Amino acid sequence: MTHTPAGFEIPRVFIGYDPRERVAVNVLADSFQARSSLPLLIAQVRLDQLAGVYQRERDPRQSTDFSFSRFLVPWLAGYQGWALFIDADMLCLADLAELWALRDERYAVQLVKHQHVCEQGLKFQGMPQTPYGRKNWSSVMLFNCARCMALTPELVNSASGLELHQFHWLADEQIGALPPEWNVLVGVLPLPAAPKILHYTLGGPWFDDCLTMPASDRWLAARAAMNEPLPVEPAAVGAPEAQPVGHHPLPAPIT
Repeated sequence: MTHTPAGFEIPRVFIGYDPRERVAVNVLADSFQARSSLPLLIAQVRLDQLAGVYQRERDPRQSTDFSFSRFLVPWLAGYQGWALFIDADMLCLADLAELWALRDERYAVQLVKHQHVCEQGLKFQGMPQTPYGRKNWSSVMLFNCARCMALTPELVNSASGLELHQFHWLADEQIGALPPEWNVLVGVLPLPAAPKILHYTLGGPWFDDCLTMPASDRWLAARAAMNEPLPVEPAAVGAPEAQPVGHHPLPAPIT
């Protein structure tokens, strides 16, 4: 567990990684950093970095690489302290310190308890849309890692998708609720006045077939902000003219 000398626990954030959503991962990470009043440790849950640990065969019903590897986060955190897992297809609009302050030692995991009822079909990039109970509960999870020791690599590799995503590895009373604005399902539910995390669960504007998804303008603005060059301050009146990088003026001649 990473602490400052004063004992303050630095928030650890694990973002699910899929190679098709590299740009989404980077925009999400920047949206955390741009608004956070706390230093953050941000990592990615990548299958290419979990060789020999994550050994599941790909399920034809999973739509991303991190569908099941997300449940390795407590193991990755050494079963110590707290850690946040979040899907790649999101955008943070609030200070993560607000979410971090909601940690409650009574619970092993905290999340938004959606009532998301969907029909069998397809979503972004022709990926399957699979209905099941507690759908999207696992897309933002605040783990109390010491209380999630049931999530061993062996269990994550062998348990069924429903066992993992419906939290059969945990008693119901150990699942705490987060306010719904911390996981707003774009295109599924009406957008609240002040969402804190937008979740483009049906697909975001980084995919060509999802450019018209609601709130796409917010994600596109966040991506544009990452590419915005720093403004050039105008030179003050009477100030010496700026010299090109690497220019060293010659010393005045000796008289």
